[in-house]
Amino acid sequence: MQEFEYEGKDQRSQRQFGTQLAVSANEAIQILRKRGINVNSIRVAGSHGTPLPRHQAAPPTPVTLDPSPLVVQPTSWLPRTPWSSKRHYFLFNMLAVSAKAGVNMHQSLQTASNTTAFKPWETSMVRRWAEDTEQGMALHETMAKAVPPISRATVGMVRVGEVSGSVPDAMAGIAEHHHNNIRYDRTFWIFRFFLYYGSLSIPLAIVLMKGFTDAYAAYEKAGEGNVAAMISGAIVKNLAWPFGPIILAWWLLLFLGARLLMRPQFEKFRHWFGYYHPYMRGRAQQEGITAFTWALGRLSRAGIAPFSAWNLAAEAVPNAIVREKLLDMSRASGERTKLSDLVRSSGLFEPEYVSVIENAEYTGTLPDSLEYLRQVTNDELGRRTMQSKGIWAVSTILFGTIISLLIVVVMAYYWYRVFYGQVLAGLDATIILPRI
Repeated sequence: MQEFEYEGKDQRSQRQFGTQLAVSANEAIQILRKRGINVNSIRVAGSHGTPLPRHQAAPPTPVTLDPSPLVVQPTSWLPRTPWSSKRHYFLFNMLAVSAKAGVNMHQSLQTASNTTAFKPWETSMVRRWAEDTEQGMALHETMAKAVPPISRATVGMVRVGEVSGSVPDAMAGIAEHHHNNIRYDRTFWIFRFFLYYGSLSIPLAIVLMKGFTDAYAAYEKAGEGNVAAMISGAIVKNLAWPFGPIILAWWLLLFLGARLLMRPQFEKFRHWFGYYHPYMRGRAQQEGITAFTWALGRLSRAGIAPFSAWNLAAEAVPNAIVREKLLDMSRASGERTKLSDLVRSSGLFEPEYVSVIENAEYTGTLPDSLEYLRQVTNDELGRRTMQSKGIWAVSTILFGTIISLLIVVVMAYYWYRVFYGQVLAGLDATIILPRI
């Protein structure tokens, strides 16, 4: 049994140091990790030499500084849909509360897996994360192996929290992000309603009016019969072919297409659409900048080199297009490139932001300046979100009006053109003009 001196941070990002009895450095770090302490350095007590390397003490560590791009579980055509924003919010909100209370990650995940808010396969996944973290694996590493895969931005945000020693803030940030997504998605509920409403009401209007006119034609030909039965029979006939199969095929296309687009394989397409759509581009870009500045500020405060911090922060950006732009910028630059030069060359930031970062580099107040920029970008994100919601609301009203007008046009066409045409044709056939 040896005594080891350690220095590290707890889950509240507060510095911790002291001694720990253990057989080896590995065992000492495992004990300290269960106490919620991430060890930065450790050595045998009384020795004044170089601390034992962390990769020899407990590989892999939860605070890896590897800035290489994340590699999540390869996607496949799975029968399960990915985690919803609602379940993301529940899970990470519970983890944030537990982390702020000082509960270690293994116990937090174990507690979360015992709730009834998740499906069975989700519960087993959370329990697997708890087992992996108990064995010393970093949370972001075990999350990256999840099937169905967790979003790359979520894994990246967790990694930023673990590397910078700000796990509670990272968990709270993920929960807030998904909560905002839930609120923003409600904007599209009425739009989807009108889409389904128009997809059903316009064909049904055609079926009803065509059934009415077909029944009238049959009555005129027979000269007698049950009008109500003729109308219902004509409607059923039109529904059987061709309108019924067309409506069913269209609804199946909408339903299956919506579920297919939510697959991980189409994530980049969804993000591309959101980034270049005129109604959502501003919000998508601002959301990425807000997450990026938050992560960059946390990493800078933890003493991470600017180039490595840039790559780690870019992985926490929700939109794949913005994320790739930031990563491409770092690939085209060297490790000695200043942060202000990277920000300026990316083309994603306002000129005022570049000036703030340049001044922070000169004065040595980069963490505080990045925190200030995070607040500014967060306020701008709120403004862009309200603007996007307003545009979608106006567009939804116009879309609903167009659907209603189309229904009126269909009914007017069958009533005044087809039905009245049949009536007039019948009158012409019965009128006998006198001979002159």
